[in-house]
Amino acid sequence: TTAVLTYVSFALSARRDFGAGLLRPGPGSPTASSSLVRPVGLALRLQRASLMGWAAGLFLTGLAYGSVGKDIEDFVGDNKDLADMLAQAGGNLTDSFFATALLILALMAAGFAMQSTLRLRSEETAGRAEPLLATAISRVRWAGSHLIVAAGGTIVIVAMAGLGAGLSYGLTIGDLSQVPRLMGAALVHVPAVWALIGVAIALFGLVPRATALAWAALGVCVAIGFLGELLGLPDWVVGASPFDHVPQVPAVGVTFGPLLILSAVAAALAIAGLTAFRRRDAGY
Repeated sequence: TTAVLTYVSFALSARRDFGAGLLRPGPGSPTASSSLVRPVGLALRLQRASLMGWAAGLFLTGLAYGSVGKDIEDFVGDNKDLADMLAQAGGNLTDSFFATALLILALMAAGFAMQSTLRLRSEETAGRAEPLLATAISRVRWAGSHLIVAAGGTIVIVAMAGLGAGLSYGLTIGDLSQVPRLMGAALVHVPAVWALIGVAIALFGLVPRATALAWAALGVCVAIGFLGELLGLPDWVVGASPFDHVPQVPAVGVTFGPLLILSAVAAALAIAGLTAFRRRDAGY
């Protein structure tokens, strides 16, 4: 299938006009949507395809995880390493599996969060932000619009991941109450993703040329989330990941203190980044 699709794509690209497609584009609407006159509406329009793609992908991935929840004990079997990894979350094996699965899904959703937040830098360096900032729109309002899309989109994507897991697991065991249960368990990870968004926006405002480090921060969180306990990393290293401070629901109960602290840290980093962006030279 890959070979056939690759051949077809090359064959089609050889027959279309350079910079255009085989299908004639429509003239488009004669008037713009009223939402496009607002920074948030424009930011959402620019990122809606990405948001929809990530949401659909995480929903399908959640379906896959949820479909094996009923038989997780048979899947684990005598695999001690896998059992040890799941045991990090505590609780029974099924709840531990879902706690680990939802952590993985949240780390995936953080990929969208980084991509969405760092759209600010690509818009700035490509020169597309300058015409907007030359109007009455302030820097903070423009950057804040993309920040709203990143933070709000994270909620949507994580919720879709939890919906997929809860729906498939609930159908396999005949208990659809698992849908809100696993959606809620997934949403517990949102403040940790917001903390990474805070890191990204702080880098954008303070040291924009180093915004790629936001991806490095996500990579560190992924490594710690998967291998922290198994490698016996020191507690201070494991604790550097915001996801380490999230309650491993549904294996354990929810505690709101760490979630409020993570949200406050995310807000402080975002404020620092927006304040610095308002004062620095564009592009530097």
